[in-house]
Amino acid sequence: MTGVLEGYNTDNAANAGPPKANASISYKSGTGFLEKPGGSINLVFKAKPTASEVDLGKLTGRVKAVFMGIKQHDELKDLKHIMKTTTTSHPDGIKRWGIEVMFPFKTLIQANKAAKDMGKPEIAQGVTMVKEYLEKNKSPDSVPFSSTVQLDFECTVASLVQFLDPAGEYRSQANATAGPEASVPKQVERFHAELLQHIDMVDSITLKTQERDLTISLGNLRLADFFSAPSEDVPAVSIDLHPLQEVMGGLGMGMVGGAVGMTDKILYRNDISVEKSVENTTPAE
Repeated sequence: MTGVLEGYNTDNAANAGPPKANASISYKSGTGFLEKPGGSINLVFKAKPTASEVDLGKLTGRVKAVFMGIKQHDELKDLKHIMKTTTTSHPDGIKRWGIEVMFPFKTLIQANKAAKDMGKPEIAQGVTMVKEYLEKNKSPDSVPFSSTVQLDFECTVASLVQFLDPAGEYRSQANATAGPEASVPKQVERFHAELLQHIDMVDSITLKTQERDLTISLGNLRLADFFSAPSEDVPAVSIDLHPLQEVMGGLGMGMVGGAVGMTDKILYRNDISVEKSVENTTPAE
């Protein structure tokens, strides 16, 4: 049945209407998310309906060449990592192409220093944020925990982007750094061009350690929308963000209230009788 569905969706992928905007954040804590100590970053992309297995195979070759080129820099030659790519067919008829990079924590320290030495403070800041998140300690006796926050909007991504960036200021910055006309280093030029040619959108971003798994799914955020210009052809929408603020605020207050309630129950229990002793008897008694 899955094969029939995949075939049907593949045939109709090019004719499908624009999907609705949605996103989700999934968090898990426990043990065994990675085989070895360290971290992992996994980017999964949705290919365009026209992208073939050969096209995605060429992308794999391009990204491997980019990583080899990066290692030629003296500041980066000692960085330890394992990079692998995957190409999968999905029941929705759209292929997924993924890049996973696994590394020891020492690599982040080296990458941070290299970014500073190369005059890239913004990269160093990003590396520091990733390192601090991945290295957070967790009690080995803690029970596994998982949570997911799902956001759905009854509008297209293009309309949502137009609402959030009406003047096109942020999209202009995105175009200048990563869009079709962006100026990129020579060693990544071919990979950059073919990525924009064959990839439709970023499907998900995952950060992992042995104890944590954080996945951000950017459902239906097409690169073309991210690099677009303001247009009157995009249906205008008005979005009330207050319900989202209320939900997140209520969740935070609920967690704090629950923690306070549990603390009161533990520290100030009055439902049990306690025998008098030297420790709980006042001097007057």
